[in-house]
Amino acid sequence: MNRRGAGPASPAVAAFLAMMAAERGAAANTLAAYARDLSGAEGVVGDLLAADADALTGLSQTWAELAPASQARKISALRQFMAFALVEGLRADDPSTALVRPRARRPLPRLLDHAEIARFLETAEADAAAGTPEGVRLLALVELLYGSGLRATELVSLPLAALPRDVPFLAITGKGGQQRLVPVSTRALAALRRDVQALQERSQGRVRELGVVQVAVAQESCPCPLCDGPMHVRKTSLRTGRTLQHGRFDARETIFVCATGCRWPSGAPVVLRAGCLQQCLPPRCTVGYDVMAFVGLQRFVHHRQREEIRQMLQDDHGVPISTGEISELQRRFVSYLQRLHVERRDAIRLAFAADGGWPLHIDATGEDGRGTLLIVYAGWRRWAMGAWKIPTEHADAILPCLQAVAECFGPPVAVMRDLGRAMTRAVNAFVGQWDAMGVDIVVLACHQHFLADVGGD
Repeated sequence: MNRRGAGPASPAVAAFLAMMAAERGAAANTLAAYARDLSGAEGVVGDLLAADADALTGLSQTWAELAPASQARKISALRQFMAFALVEGLRADDPSTALVRPRARRPLPRLLDHAEIARFLETAEADAAAGTPEGVRLLALVELLYGSGLRATELVSLPLAALPRDVPFLAITGKGGQQRLVPVSTRALAALRRDVQALQERSQGRVRELGVVQVAVAQESCPCPLCDGPMHVRKTSLRTGRTLQHGRFDARETIFVCATGCRWPSGAPVVLRAGCLQQCLPPRCTVGYDVMAFVGLQRFVHHRQREEIRQMLQDDHGVPISTGEISELQRRFVSYLQRLHVERRDAIRLAFAADGGWPLHIDATGEDGRGTLLIVYAGWRRWAMGAWKIPTEHADAILPCLQAVAECFGPPVAVMRDLGRAMTRAVNAFVGQWDAMGVDIVVLACHQHFLADVGGD
């Protein structure tokens, strides 16, 4: 019998595997095993759709040298394929009855006693204490395998996202794509954290070892957007960049100019620069947009200090940056965020309309000699609609801010204010302007300020 090597799956086998995945929800490992077994069978007998009982009998003899469990798996895959081919009309008979299932002998498992388990765990802990990456990882695998009862495949394919955070369980996707929760002991959790920390330290070390990468960038050739004529190379310039995505790099950029000398209405020549650089670096800046967003989120959402952010960028991303640059980046972040806030005004208006309007909460706070911070807040959505630094809490300074917010996002259905004289005058003037245009706005007083003011006048 001619024995050929297992090649790619035939169309019939591919259709069978697609059915198993779609209709029976077979797991990826199951599909891979079926593909190997059926492709191997085709390598022995040829086209399975043309194989007869004699051919399958010879195939059984070929498989006889394998372990009983391997024979049983291959025979099961072939029988299921033949049943599929019969149902789909790909062949008129099912010759898989010629396959003889071996008698599986299940050997008795050898159990470890308590002393052996203790020595096994002590050896793993000693290897981890040596600080080698292999030892640390082995201890994490052993603790999980021993304490959580995972299958070997589930253990080695466990994603980092499966690590427990708020609950002492792991979410495992097992056979057939079924999910289950398995407990994680404190010993296993400690070993896992240690392994992840060691992995992070190695990764950070490799990031820091990376030097400045030299790259060449150029926009794909295209005609002039004004005259549709050719573009010629104007010059090649060197631009330095620092981004979270790329690290530190020196980009040699090829800049093109219109061959016929076209100019924009502003008088500037029509030039074409590399779009990949424009997407990651702001104009006339060496620090990327992603670094600016990282600094802004860390500063204003996570409330970290400039030195903390600088250290995180250096250690975690290999991006050197000074605290002075961080101050400039946080200022730019706020500027970009404000512009984006205004550009999304139509979407914000639609969200308010779906809510039936929006209540405007206004308040101001400040310190002596440092000005006053005025905040306008959408109560139901909990969105900050505007923030201004004004010299003092005066009605003439507050009213333009209220008008600007209403003009951009629409008038509110109500205004919640404190009982201060300046705030009262500004809100009354604001509501009066909209009342003259037929828009009714309810004015509400803050309960806390009201109760604090009882008996004060």
